[in-house]
Amino acid sequence: MKKDISPLYIISRNFVEFGAFTELEIAGFRQRGIVTDHDYVRSAEGHDWLPLDRWMTQVEPKPAAKTKAPAARKRGAPSAKASKKAA
Repeated sequence: MKKDISPLYIISRNFVEFGAFTELEIAGFRQRGIVTDHDYVRSAEGHDWLPLDRWMTQVEPKPAAKTKAPAARKRGAPSAKASKKAA
């Protein structure tokens, strides 16, 4: 089985370093407001820090693989709500 090896990055906020994280993790942190454009990012192997907003323009996180949709409920099968009501 082939492993997907993504580069790792370190985040710095107020001179405190966190990580290492993948590009997708950092993009998710930014989307949820955990990191801001005032934070800095560098490669885990590198020494040069970039502001997060500038780093995001240089790195394009690859989207995660599509997940399979949950199976549809069988017609006529009771729903979870209906089961709770009956109890």
